[in-house]
Amino acid sequence: MYKLFGLTVSQLLKGNILDIETDLTYETISFCITKIKSKQKSILTSFIIMLAKYFIFKCKYNETLPTLDHFKLYLRKTIKIEETIAMLRNNLEGFNLKWNGYVQIF
Repeated sequence: MYKLFGLTVSQLLKGNILDIETDLTYETISFCITKIKSKQKSILTSFIIMLAKYFIFKCKYNETLPTLDHFKLYLRKTIKIEETIAMLRNNLEGFNLKWNGYVQIF
């Protein structure tokens, strides 16, 4: 089941929505090393992979199965928290640079 969740996250990254071309190899998943030339997409991909790994850990701990719908909800909440922190620190520019155009997708 966890492998299936990994495949769905991969499809999320590669799909028409994000259009991020990267293979989820051992190196990419373990160390978040991507071969993406765009710095913004590389940071975004690394963040989503790290968040997915933590989400899987939480699901195992809570003895629940990870689903893409639940992950998207978790991702939305995380983005909202990041936005709030950026607003409190007067750093919305950094937030917008990271999530440029992708916030509306989730």
